Amino acid sequence: MRPAAAQDLNRPPGSAGAIAEAFHLSKPTISHHLKVLAEAGLVRSERRGTSLVYTLQSNAIEEIAERLMELASGLDGSKHRTKARG
Repeated sequence: MRPAAAQDLNRPPGSAGAIAEAFHLSKPTISHHLKVLAEAGLVRSERRGTSLVYTLQSNAIEEIAERLMELASGLDGSKHRTKARG
């Protein structure tokens, strides 16, 4: 997910059409990506009338960020061990 897309979703809930306009992409393209993100638990969709409105699941994003930081710190440690050996 591009940071700009995450920032857009972090605003008040928006429809696929509104998000598509912000990124100058087609509504079907945005809808497809939002569906994938929803299946991954990164965004939540809610029906409001005839529209689906999407909201960023910030707790899921925070969890991913924490895990990536843990992985990165582990990689830093292994990089230093490799240099010490060679």
